[in-house]
Amino acid sequence: MGSLSALVGLAGPIASTVAGQIGPLAGVAGHLDTVQRAVQLAQTGFSLMNKTPAAIADALNNATGGVARLTQLNRYVTIESPLGPDVLLVGAAVIDEHVNRLPEIHLDLLSHKHDLTPDHLIGQPIKLRLDHNARQSTLERIVMSGGADNNRYFDGYVASFDRAGNPGRVTQYHMTVVPWFWFLTRSTDCRIFQNKTSR
Repeated sequence: MGSLSALVGLAGPIASTVAGQIGPLAGVAGHLDTVQRAVQLAQTGFSLMNKTPAAIADALNNATGGVARLTQLNRYVTIESPLGPDVLLVGAAVIDEHVNRLPEIHLDLLSHKHDLTPDHLIGQPIKLRLDHNARQSTLERIVMSGGADNNRYFDGYVASFDRAGNPGRVTQYHMTVVPWFWFLTRSTDCRIFQNKTSR
């Protein structure tokens, strides 16, 4: 592994030197610049191996000189909640749909807010969107969609919400989303007929 890192370490300066020597040939230099960027990306990838997500986030924040904020832009699963945009981000979603039972959605969420409580969300409406084109550019979306909405939407209400942990600058939460019909399973209508006759 060490020799591979050394080889990758040499590739950056070599690509830079070659690109400088071929200056007049803009097209070739452009390709070499792309190769140099790929080598830099590989170097970054090797340097981040065996690091925790919090350490990677800190390294990225230090490299850019600021604190990165999580956003729902270009994410496959997005959430709309009463808390507003980009307060909660979906880290993982398990959507259970059944023929003979009510559906349930289990979400692992991330947030920069560390003080969210169940009172903020229990019983509130939530909308999830699965965007199949999230990784495509805007032009690709326009060309591929043909005006049709290929997204999949899930609406429901928050049945449970709790804090799972704080792995760094973000806090992890768990949420369960159910359809409105689920609330009918929470009510009871019982009467007791004690010391009565059948007449």
